[in-house]
Amino acid sequence: MAVNKKTGTMNSVYFGPFVVEDVETTWVHLNKPDLEYNTGHSVSVKINDTLRKELKDIMAQSGVKVIYGLKDSDGKKTEDYKKADSIKFKTKVYSDDGVQRFPNIYDVNGAKTTDTPFGGDTISAVVKPKAYEEGVSIYLQEVMVKETNGSSKVTFAKPKEEQQTVSFNKQADNDTKKDDEEDLPF
Repeated sequence: MAVNKKTGTMNSVYFGPFVVEDVETTWVHLNKPDLEYNTGHSVSVKINDTLRKELKDIMAQSGVKVIYGLKDSDGKKTEDYKKADSIKFKTKVYSDDGVQRFPNIYDVNGAKTTDTPFGGDTISAVVKPKAYEEGVSIYLQEVMVKETNGSSKVTFAKPKEEQQTVSFNKQADNDTKKDDEEDLPF
């Protein structure tokens, strides 16, 4: 519900989920919830022109003055979406249910992945705004990792056992030779 500025009455405003495309992450709590501030899973992203337009539309439709989670270039909270440099999308749904890792992370092909994005990675996110009396919160629903920033890739899946290709044991090397291979004289 949001307050109509002219009449002072409460209006029900419903927002459906929408996709925030190709934004750069600045801070990520998807591998484990943020326990220090008890905010659950979250991802902070830099605001691009497309996202800024979405924020403007949300403000116009809701009639409220504040979108929660906005920060300026100095990292300080701000209420002005025009001056904001980043925004945090979060959810406590999974952490309240006892789920450690945020379950809705997808790769570029749309398959669920165990990889977690980090700061500087490019993602797309499905988010859903919810209007309250004084402001709008934008909740995180899904994340798609579009591009990593070139740092080493980290995964939290169990590695598969691979066949040993190098051995210091000469007997093991001889045992793995195929019968059809022949020893060359040189």
